[in-house]
Amino acid sequence: MEFEEEQVNFLRKCYQDPVYFVEHMLFNDSGHLYKLEDHQKLMLRDEDAMKVYFLGRRMGKSLVVAMYSIWKCFFNKYYKIYILSPTQSQSRDLADTVSDMISRSAVVLDYLLVDNVFTKKFINNSKIDFRTAGGKENTSSVIGSGVNLLIIDEAQDVSDTLFSKILPVFRGQTGRSELILAGTPRSKRGFFFESIYNAKKIYENDDMVESDGEGLFTVFKKPTAFMNDNDQIIKSGTPRISIEELHQDLDILDTIEFKQEYCLQFLDDLSVVYSDELIKSASIDELPDGFYSDKLCVGGIDIGKQRNNSVLIIAEVTEDNKLLTKYYKPFPLGTRYDNIAKYLIKVIPKKFPNFKRLIFDATGVGLAFSELIEGKTSYKTEEFKFSKESKKSLVEASVLALENGTNKIVPHPKLVREMESYKRESTDTGNVVYHKGTSDDFVDALNLCNYNLNFPLNFKNTPLVRNTGFKIGANQIKGDSIWQRNQNQKQQRRIANGSRDLKTSSRRRL
Repeated sequence: MEFEEEQVNFLRKCYQDPVYFVEHMLFNDSGHLYKLEDHQKLMLRDEDAMKVYFLGRRMGKSLVVAMYSIWKCFFNKYYKIYILSPTQSQSRDLADTVSDMISRSAVVLDYLLVDNVFTKKFINNSKIDFRTAGGKENTSSVIGSGVNLLIIDEAQDVSDTLFSKILPVFRGQTGRSELILAGTPRSKRGFFFESIYNAKKIYENDDMVESDGEGLFTVFKKPTAFMNDNDQIIKSGTPRISIEELHQDLDILDTIEFKQEYCLQFLDDLSVVYSDELIKSASIDELPDGFYSDKLCVGGIDIGKQRNNSVLIIAEVTEDNKLLTKYYKPFPLGTRYDNIAKYLIKVIPKKFPNFKRLIFDATGVGLAFSELIEGKTSYKTEEFKFSKESKKSLVEASVLALENGTNKIVPHPKLVREMESYKRESTDTGNVVYHKGTSDDFVDALNLCNYNLNFPLNFKNTPLVRNTGFKIGANQIKGDSIWQRNQNQKQQRRIANGSRDLKTSSRRRL
């Protein structure tokens, strides 16, 4: 009798407190009962009907969603839950998380009646359905269906049009309906952003903060990482993840994506440098006929590090001294610097006989590269050394040239992708810093090519400077003399060899 009473009390506690249920009934993948963090306890215990789980990556959004859904179905008859994700793969991942959690608890597993890929049904006729909200054809299966709990995962990727069709689903149910949005930042617009910006109540880092919002949602905000103004990680948002692990994630991701996914920074905090309108207005449809041109040309090259491509971009100089950027040469990853130097010294003059000037990055590996081409090219070379201030001038000058039509581009797909994801940020100290997307090899090469506008473009016809091995200056005359003498000797040897061949051929005929 006492044993039955203990069971009843135990189940009563589980029914009254989802945290107690999770920490006494559900097991993690190591076979131990879950020990929830403070922000997860707050989320599970909150009784508001409309909530936003605004958490950084690896902070347990999916786990809390799975735990809350299982708890609701375990203690409620005919309870209907829809969990919507933008894509089928995301929906499958979340469904697998729920299945794994159920399978590790003998009590809950015994309570499960149906375990299909996208449907989990319990013996009390409560059910969790996993659906996709990424298109009209998928959303139609949800419209008109009533649910008690609607969870929209990765809500930042769900369009406002779909929100307007999905939201009526949880309205008008018997008893109280709930809505949970879970996601990370995208842009400062749309239903997801407004739900956070106008929140009626906000829990930030486990503490309630004042909110002037007039919205309907309670927001739980917890970043995975905290960074200072110099983009240095100073703190982890959870004891489960060390700063060293966060540094590893930052090495894998670019800074923008890390700030967005781990620090909960909305994308619009980082302004677009090359807007879609600018790229469109600066682009022309002319296609280059292969990688060559006999017109007056200049260029810029970004020397990539070990994990980056080196990219050469060449522009034709128009009659009114403007640039038409149209030739792109990305070198395969891992191309040796001496091979790139040989290409610039030997191949470029053949493909572009009127190539006049190359701007290259002389910072880091570029400094060593400069020694490979110094004094060996038939055209002028100019070094550009990157610093915070020089990069700002370089980027903004490139933007200005595209805006005023001084530089027009034939858009290369990789260049356009990099331009679209290139961001400008103003720090609290007033400094302007730039953030690349996945890479910025093409963007840097474009900006270096554009730097040619800082020099005269009306090149005079000057004698070809031969690769004599001597520095430009007084020794050049001596070098030219030696080069000419060597050429005369080569010609004399060819004549002599020709005479010998002729005599040999005559004897053979005789």
